[in-house]
Amino acid sequence: MTKYVSSGVTSSGLAVGSGQELQVLSGGIAVNTAVLSGGDVILNSGGVTSGDAISNGGQEYVRGTASNTQIQSGGTVQINAGGSTTNATVLSGGREWVFSGGVASGSVVSSGGYEDIFSGGVASGGGVRAGGYVVLEAQGSATGVTVSSGGAVAFGGATITAGQTFSATTATSTTTSSGITILSGAYVNLTSASVANGGVLAVASGNRVYNVTVAAGGVLRGSGVVTGDTNVAGSIINVTVGIVSPETYGVTASGAVEVTAGGTASGVIVNYGYLRIDAGGVGHGDVVHSGGEEILAKGVTVTDTVNSGGALALLGMTLGSGVTSGAAAQTSQAVVRGATLQVGAALDFINPTINAGGIENIKTGGWASGTTISSGGTENVRGGVAFNTVVSSGGNEYVSAGVASGTIINNGGNQYVSSGGLASGTIVRSGGTEYVLSGGTTHGAVVQSGGRLVESAGGVISGALQLSGGVAVVSGAVAAGATVRFIGAGGVLKLANLPAFSGTIAGLANASQQVDLVGFAFSNTETASWVEDPSNTSGALTITDGAKVAHLTLLGQYVTSNFKLTDDGAGGTFVADPPLGAAQLNGFAQAMASFAGAPVAGGDSSPTPFGAATRPITASALVPATSAAH
Repeated sequence: MTKYVSSGVTSSGLAVGSGQELQVLSGGIAVNTAVLSGGDVILNSGGVTSGDAISNGGQEYVRGTASNTQIQSGGTVQINAGGSTTNATVLSGGREWVFSGGVASGSVVSSGGYEDIFSGGVASGGGVRAGGYVVLEAQGSATGVTVSSGGAVAFGGATITAGQTFSATTATSTTTSSGITILSGAYVNLTSASVANGGVLAVASGNRVYNVTVAAGGVLRGSGVVTGDTNVAGSIINVTVGIVSPETYGVTASGAVEVTAGGTASGVIVNYGYLRIDAGGVGHGDVVHSGGEEILAKGVTVTDTVNSGGALALLGMTLGSGVTSGAAAQTSQAVVRGATLQVGAALDFINPTINAGGIENIKTGGWASGTTISSGGTENVRGGVAFNTVVSSGGNEYVSAGVASGTIINNGGNQYVSSGGLASGTIVRSGGTEYVLSGGTTHGAVVQSGGRLVESAGGVISGALQLSGGVAVVSGAVAAGATVRFIGAGGVLKLANLPAFSGTIAGLANASQQVDLVGFAFSNTETASWVEDPSNTSGALTITDGAKVAHLTLLGQYVTSNFKLTDDGAGGTFVADPPLGAAQLNGFAQAMASFAGAPVAGGDSSPTPFGAATRPITASALVPATSAAH
């Protein structure tokens, strides 16, 4: 919902909540607006706001003039071209972004607050208090901004060339750089910096660098912190990747360091994020703590240590005949590719291939991502998590007491979900099969044309099951709140255990989308009846076959006469709701047209209240394009 403050109008004390938008137009004034989670204020050119409070999840887009804005934790103000703010206060967790053509004057960035001045943006006056953070990107402009002791500034886009050394460090005296006055005790950091061959970037304790590129022959070293994305073809020495404490200064605390061919990581500490060593890279004496991860490309060996809560991930390995490998949290010390895994450290797999006779076991505390299971290969998910596995023809994925998320089952592939196992978001393609056994659960599966989902007694289907031309054979339970939705040109929902079906059915729209009632022997005495809910959004379909009665809840609008019951050829009954044919529509239209002008029994013979103005009812008028009726 959008509200407007037009020219000449002054609003005061409005609250803009979730899904709401306040447009302050040219000449309009909004005072003391509360912008709540999910709410947006659009301050257009020529519009004015004063005293707005932007809370968690709220946003204000400034193209006009804003003053005395308070940006609270989780709130965001974006100053766009032509927009300006005066005397804004950025509190802990708040963010102020100054884009090209925008101006922030007198902003005060408090502890935990964050201001980013992008290329073409301008910051004038104001200051950064202890614990606050300001980033001056390349081509951004600042004048008279002061960073106090304990505050931090990051300069963007620096290039450190051969023979140069730049130190991200703590100021020991007052200095001025790029229009920013840096007081003693303030932190001076870098972002989006490049270290060329022969250049050195030193990061002192307490300081950070972000998104750094280190060319071959360049060096990144020190006892400070590296966060963001860092690519190293040279050397990275002794720095810490990510931090242990929660997010600081409103900026990311995680790091992603990739050491490419010819690069070296030595003595690096990984706290939050990951250190990746590509083929030809070297890892020596690095330590991965809880929350961190080291990724090793195929064939890479290191002399590193992974402590409890940390992880070592192997990239692109291949498991062939007779080879078994397990992803799990370690119960005893182990050495893998030269890395020492302490008790409690996890071993994970990324993009492995399992060929004939190979077995991948994913146990508690471990995970595998992007596994490809070829013919004769096996993946056992036993307490761990498998992400985005692809099961090819002849391959098998077994899920027990673990989770498989996003599995794709191709032609001839199989997934078996047994007791304690959960398959989430499985896609079953033509020729593939997902088996949900007793005690197993599938959630949010999609069964495409030619694919099959077979649920045994004791299995559970939850969430949304989507049939895009495929077949689902349901002998177990469909949980309350679950929806089976037909989304393609066809599909069959075969119900073999009606008492356990507590879900709803949606999307029945053509004769090829069928509900198969097992055990309901088709006969001419079998009947269907439909009762629409008062909301006209759902209803109850009842199928009666002698003493057998099926009650199904359907989403949408239907009519009893259009349901078709046919023999499924296996002792059951197909239920479908084909579209109304042209003859049916025209007949109905004629009947309605006749009824509209007919005299009412026992009353006068004058036309109905529609009178002479009533036009003939046509098929197109009966079924609007937006109608859900069938």
